[in-house]
Amino acid sequence: MLYYCSQIWCSDNTDAIVRMKIQYGTSFAYPARTIGAHVSTVPNHITGNTTRLRTRGFVAMCGTFGYELDFSTASKKDLIAFQNQIDLYRLISPIIRWGDLYRLWNPFKVIMINIFIIIYHHHTSSSSSLSSSYMIIIKHNRHYYLH
Repeated sequence: MLYYCSQIWCSDNTDAIVRMKIQYGTSFAYPARTIGAHVSTVPNHITGNTTRLRTRGFVAMCGTFGYELDFSTASKKDLIAFQNQIDLYRLISPIIRWGDLYRLWNPFKVIMINIFIIIYHHHTSSSSSLSSSYMIIIKHNRHYYLH
């Protein structure tokens, strides 16, 4: 697939809880930098679920990260949250895009939990390197990330 295009869309379902499983499975074949992942409106157009904006943002950050909604209808609070999500993604995107993914939890075994860590090695010269990591834990309405 990547021979023909640089990005894939693994599902039309943008429900963040469902996407945890979809993106987990897709990550076995495709790197995060190629998986289209967006924050969409709620309730979700396929499942009807309403998921917190924070959850939707974290799940989308596990792929290419984008928005699939009408900003003109967003509240001021949501617009601030969107900007915060964009700022965070700009900070961690090199880690997400070029790091090594280690899956620490299978979201198919325990519903609504996904844990993984991504480690990115910066090669500062031919003889030295720095490492950065990003860990995300998504558990039903609780989110943790370490950077």
